[in-house]
Amino acid sequence: MEKQKFTPPQLASLWGISSSKILALIRCGDLKAINVAVNRESQNPRYLIDVKDIRQFEVDRMVQSDHSLISLRNTKYTKVDGQYKQDDSNE
Repeated sequence: MEKQKFTPPQLASLWGISSSKILALIRCGDLKAINVAVNRESQNPRYLIDVKDIRQFEVDRMVQSDHSLISLRNTKYTKVDGQYKQDDSNE
């Protein structure tokens, strides 16, 4: 059976970041989690993060490639009067 929920340390290990970063994402509301602590008013929350919420977070944070940058990589620029201008010479 596939795991359905992760603790912050488990998810941190999976993503290669610190547990404190996972907790910060939860506290600011970017990453959904449930608090399963016996006393929810306690200073020590016990969070579980559902796999569907992890997937949604990843989709929301996915970096989209900007294909317009590809053509910029092949464009030569020269600095003229302190500003970069596209080099019109054909080399």
